[in-house]
Amino acid sequence: MFTKTKLALFSVVALGAIAVATQIQASPLSGSWCRASTVYAGNYQNYTEYFRAGERAVIELQGDGDTDLDVYVYDEYGNLIVSDTAWGDYAAVSFVPSWSGRFTIKVVNRGHVYNNYTICMY
Repeated sequence: MFTKTKLALFSVVALGAIAVATQIQASPLSGSWCRASTVYAGNYQNYTEYFRAGERAVIELQGDGDTDLDVYVYDEYGNLIVSDTAWGDYAAVSFVPSWSGRFTIKVVNRGHVYNNYTICMY
């Protein structure tokens, strides 16, 4: 039978084992977030985030189904780091920055009508 103390200790050990077994996940320095937005036909929107070196960053977006959305990630020097240009309005990218710094995330609407989408960074 577990006492509250043993159960708490077991939980801490189990969580520690899970943390060691999984890859370190970065979140933007401002914290993980999701937000809804609209990008007009043939237009784009930029987001700026700071990510830590050596930690995986993940960016996902889901559109309303009307157009093709692409996502591009650039470093602070304008170099393309990663992109998802597959057809459709779901896009996801992940990368591990070599240095901590500012990154620009560009969401491009390739369609002829606006697209309401949700973007998440974690």
